[in-house]
Order: sequence, then C-alpha cells, then structure tokens
Amino acid sequence: AVARQLAQKDSVSLDMSEPVTVGDLRRELAVRVPALVPVLAHVRFAVDNEYADDQSVISADSRVACIPPVSGG
Repeated sequence: AVARQLAQKDSVSLDMSEPVTVGDLRRELAVRVPALVPVLAHVRFAVDNEYADDQSVISADSRVACIPPVSGG
C-alpha cells in the first residue's frame, strides 16, 4: 500500500533491454517514479512468486512484485 500510495498507481510497466536484474529494475523505478525513492532501498522484490535479490535476472515474461517494508505492532 505504501508504494502504491507514493506512486499513485496500482502498477508500473517498464520496457527495458534484456538482460535485466532486480537491481536494474530498482534503479529504473527510481528514475521513472521518483516518489518511490524514499522506500526503494527497503523494498523487497519477488520474481515469479519467489523472493529475489538485486542480482536475480528478470526475463521478459516474468511477473515481478514490489514488496514494501511493513511496520506495525
């Protein structure tokens, strides 16, 4: 919800040249959706329903989820 509120949209589509890693995606999101910069360093990503680190490769048909930090108590 935090990322959605900051981005002011439910999803973002990016066209990037392969090969693309999660780290590349993180950097591209910072450029294309600057409102996300405050949380991007803390966001986890999942590629095809599996948690992924910044070195994980994303293929053209991968589904990527952005999982922002959660707080509460």
